[in-house]
Amino acid sequence: MLFTFILCSHCSQQCVMQLQMCILQLRFLILRMPFATLAIVFGIPACGKTSLCKRIVDFFNADESNRSDIHVVHICYDEILEYAKLCTNQWKSMRNMILDSVDAIAVGLNSRDAYVKPAAIDADIWNKIVPLVPNFDATWSKIIFLIDDNMYYRSMRFSYYRLARKHQFGFCQLYIQCDLERALIQNRGRKPDAVVSDETIKRMAEKIQIPAEKWEENSITVIVDNSDSEVHLSKIGNFLLESFSKFLPELSEDANNDKLTYNVESCTNRMHRLDLLLRGIIHQEVENKLSHNELKEKKLWFRRLSRAKQSLMNMARADISLDENDVQMWRIMLLDRADLLR
Repeated sequence: MLFTFILCSHCSQQCVMQLQMCILQLRFLILRMPFATLAIVFGIPACGKTSLCKRIVDFFNADESNRSDIHVVHICYDEILEYAKLCTNQWKSMRNMILDSVDAIAVGLNSRDAYVKPAAIDADIWNKIVPLVPNFDATWSKIIFLIDDNMYYRSMRFSYYRLARKHQFGFCQLYIQCDLERALIQNRGRKPDAVVSDETIKRMAEKIQIPAEKWEENSITVIVDNSDSEVHLSKIGNFLLESFSKFLPELSEDANNDKLTYNVESCTNRMHRLDLLLRGIIHQEVENKLSHNELKEKKLWFRRLSRAKQSLMNMARADISLDENDVQMWRIMLLDRADLLR
């Protein structure tokens, strides 16, 4: 990017100083622009997420003249996890390892250094992800992570939003909207080891939470139909490129510093603040969302939210890196947890 400024002899010293300030601000904005973006590609099973991601990779690779500086990394949960062979606890743990792997890779990218595997991450998972990401060199200057997974709960996606904030990456979401019947038919055409039960697809279709929160404003819906797919790809490509210019606010606290500075007194105060925050959220949810419902339904909803609150309190005691002041995060987690308690 090259800018040329022509100054006449009549320019005052004040004008020159103002121009210099503008140039400094412009340089700051360019330097601050993220070189990586996290793109969440989500939807119900068999809606076409993985096929679309592979076509996006081909789309960027094909146009070498305009996009040779961009590297696309496709992280497909289904290809990394053999979830059908895992019990529920193993499955959740392995999913968290994928998130932690992306976090560790982001550290390496930001420091222009080697990617270091955290001890807690399974070697098989790490070895499936790291080869997808090239070392940072002069052949490309931007990277797009396509995070390909169902992520039907908003809280699942929110973890990546926080990760993007932590590393000052761009963030966007592609919701793949597919008719349930179409997904069921496409699922039956999969390889035997990739087929998901009809019940699972129907359940996720009922529970999926489409982008609606403020932090999800940089999202688009991709409707799976028989229209011109090349038009879709062109629009999606432009959307992904625009996400590099979206600045996310930095995290207010550093999790590692929190672990070093929290003591018993601050932890007690923290839990008290969190308790009050969750009580307030529960009150709002019961009053606002069930204002016209019967008293019996209100009581049932209140009990579920209260049970979810207790579960979150226990989780917060074990993980002091969670920000007790992040109202949005706790609201999402509370509602998701209450939904699971049905």
